[in-house]
Amino acid sequence: MNETPPAPLPQTFVHRDRTVTLRRLAASDVDGLDALYRSLPVRDRHRRFFTDAAPPRRTVERYAALLDDPGFGVVAVAADGRIVAEAGYARPAGGDGEFGITVAGDWRGLGSVLLDRITAQAATAGVRGLRADVLPDNAAMLRLAARRGYALIHTADRTVLRMIIGTGATVPPWPQGTPAPRLLVETSGGNWRAAAEAEAAGFHVLSCPGRTAIRTGRCPVLHGEACPLVEGCDAVVVALPHEQDPAALAHHHRRRHPGLPVVIDEVGDGGRPSAEQIVAALVASLAV
Repeated sequence: MNETPPAPLPQTFVHRDRTVTLRRLAASDVDGLDALYRSLPVRDRHRRFFTDAAPPRRTVERYAALLDDPGFGVVAVAADGRIVAEAGYARPAGGDGEFGITVAGDWRGLGSVLLDRITAQAATAGVRGLRADVLPDNAAMLRLAARRGYALIHTADRTVLRMIIGTGATVPPWPQGTPAPRLLVETSGGNWRAAAEAEAAGFHVLSCPGRTAIRTGRCPVLHGEACPLVEGCDAVVVALPHEQDPAALAHHHRRRHPGLPVVIDEVGDGGRPSAEQIVAALVASLAV
C-alpha cells in the first residue's frame, strides 16, 4: 500500500464545513474523553464498549495511559474545544496492537481519517497488525476496516468478530505468534462454518473476507501477486459462493504454491461436504 505520509500533528482541516484539529492524545484529555463517551447514544456506546453504560473514569484514565505509552492515541477537537472523536492502539505486551475508534454521532466520517493516522504511525513504529473485537452489527466499523482490508481471527465466541488489519498493506499479516498449522479460509461471510472442527483438529484459523477483496479488486492473488496470508499458511480452504468462482481462486493458489493443500468448500454433484469431511481432507493433505 503506497500512501502519502500524513501531515504533522497537530493538523487542522475542514470536515463537512466545520473546522477540526487532530492532535496527539494528552494526559489532560481524560475529562474530554469522558464527556465524549457519555454523550454517545446507547447503541454507539454498546458497540464501542459492549455495554450500555459509559466506562468509569478510572477505566478512561487507564485507557489514555495505554495509548500514551507504549501505544499511540489521537483526538479530534472541534472549534469549541470539545473532543468529538478519538482513536488509538495499545501495545502492552509488544507484538500486534489493539485498536479502538470513537466518533461522536454528529461527526461521522472522521473515522477514516483517524484510522489512517493510527495505522501510519503503527507502521512507522514497526507494528505490522492492529486487532479489534467488533460486534457483528457494527456495520460502520466493518465498512471502515474493509476499506483497508481485514481478516478475522476465529474465536469460540460467535457474538464477536475479532479482526486484524495490516498497517502497511491492503492484506493484513498473520497475527504475531500464531503457531502452525495455520489454516486460511477464503470466505464471503464472518466465521467459517467448520472453524470449530478445524480448531479441534489442531488448526489455527484465520478467515479472509474474499467477497470484499475480490469485488474491490484488492485480492493480490488474482493479480499474480504475493498474499501474506497465503504465504504464511499451511493450508487453504476456499469457501466462496458459486457466483464468485471459487475454483478460479483455488487454481490461482495451486499455481503459485504447488505444494500448498487447497480444499474447496462448496456444493458439488454429491452435495456439500460436511465440516468433518473437510477437516479430514485437510488433515490428510498435511500428512502426505
